[in-house]
Amino acid sequence: MAVKDVAGFPPPFGDVREIAGDVVFLKTTLSFEAMTRKSNWYQYGSMVDLVNGLVDPATDSSDRNDVTLYIHVRLLRPFLALTLMFMTLPLVLGGYGRNMFVNLGYALGNSALFYGVGLFCQYLGSSGVLAPALAAWLPLFFFATLATYRWGQIRT
Repeated sequence: MAVKDVAGFPPPFGDVREIAGDVVFLKTTLSFEAMTRKSNWYQYGSMVDLVNGLVDPATDSSDRNDVTLYIHVRLLRPFLALTLMFMTLPLVLGGYGRNMFVNLGYALGNSALFYGVGLFCQYLGSSGVLAPALAAWLPLFFFATLATYRWGQIRT
């Protein structure tokens, strides 16, 4: 077998004469992570992976919106949890003569509304109706205002 012309390629590993068959080398600017990504990779990636995926030019525009949304949602998750707590406590502790189970039912409905609005805003952000940053921050703005309004209803 004749030695193939390998000019312009990195030095081969091993003996060039042992490369059998039709061997094709493709030079690309894609990183290994970009080539091996599966769909919805950003759901389980770390924050470093999300930032690297956002900077990577191989990430297409629809994934870029989702990655931006996931970065914002992950940063806001502790603040959203505190907002839910501050919004639900007045319902449980501020019951004016109502049954405790009714108060807990209101708190459960409040939590369902909170998560429903959050998921709906994430859907709007990933589909491009809202900007990803606005879709992540909108539930915090709305429910933090509601929690501040309700905070005076706690009976001591």
